[in-house]
Amino acid sequence: MEIKISAFSRLTQLTEKALRLYDEKGLLVPIKREITGYRYYTLNQIDKAIEIRILSRLGFSLNNIKKIINSKKTDEIEELFEIQIKKTNSTIQELNKAKKILLKKNLNEVFTMKAEKPIIKELPEIRAISKRVKGTYEKSISFLVKHLMKAIEKNNAKITGPIALLCYDEGYKEKNADIEIAIPVCGKFEKGDYEIKKLPAQKIVSLIHQGHPSEMDHFLKSYKRVYKFAEENKLNLKLPDRLLFLTNENQVKKDDTLTEIQYPIDT
Repeated sequence: MEIKISAFSRLTQLTEKALRLYDEKGLLVPIKREITGYRYYTLNQIDKAIEIRILSRLGFSLNNIKKIINSKKTDEIEELFEIQIKKTNSTIQELNKAKKILLKKNLNEVFTMKAEKPIIKELPEIRAISKRVKGTYEKSISFLVKHLMKAIEKNNAKITGPIALLCYDEGYKEKNADIEIAIPVCGKFEKGDYEIKKLPAQKIVSLIHQGHPSEMDHFLKSYKRVYKFAEENKLNLKLPDRLLFLTNENQVKKDDTLTEIQYPIDT
């Protein structure tokens, strides 16, 4: 299965600019590069992309990432980890999680994550209040949820299902991401800065993910399972995909948070 750079970018949460840099440095070379400039990747390269992403977030330089990924010498890897621990300790508040991972010096634990098994199911048509914007994920999601919740409360409406995040971009965008929050509701609504719409009935690939979405390295493994399942079953995934927040993060532990990844199937 050949994956275009835009889709590979979204799946790995790496910008296309970063992927081109990794190509130039010989870290992650696409299987095919056309004269037009298009790059194509495979599912087998997703793990390596996530490994690079993890090590980059931990503060390693591209040269050291290349050494770690290509090295078979445990002491060389451990030495590089020790050096990075010293750097991390100077900014412990910002990189506390990175420090814990580095102290384990266990690449298998760093790169091995769990995810549930995907399934195919039918979604019914859903009436929802929604709003779509372009911005950063963190700020936009928080703003949209608060905005829609106020509208629901103001109109004395009832929530009938979990909050859904709909993503319309083919590639990953750090800024100006095209996203929508939709909340299933019943009741009458006055006109406002929102939309009352029907989310269409459709067949989807679904996967329940346990763990908070902010634990991105774990989260990306679940998305990989969805793509792998689609490839094995010869399914074409389409946008927008949905992410349903099944638990209230204020009522459960972070590790017990449940979200559902839903990808529509092109039939």
